[in-house]
Amino acid sequence: MPRLGFRRQVEAVSFPQPDRPDVPSLEAHAREQFAIGDKAWQTYRGLHAEAQEERLAEEVEAKRASVRWGCCNEEAQPQLTHCTASPA
Repeated sequence: MPRLGFRRQVEAVSFPQPDRPDVPSLEAHAREQFAIGDKAWQTYRGLHAEAQEERLAEEVEAKRASVRWGCCNEEAQPQLTHCTASPA
């Protein structure tokens, strides 16, 4: 599946048939996978990093937010956890 925001990933599977019985389980599984990835990422971010690695990690963090929330630009994603496109 192409790299889409969380909501878009679920919609890509369910759009043709939004009342499919497996949509809730797909959503739950996707949320679980994002939680696992977020925990690993936060563990990594908690480690000491030299300046170059820190800059790269910040770039990756912005890209993670874009993939996760489907933000189309950096202004719409001021922080990973407070992106204006995050689901309610």
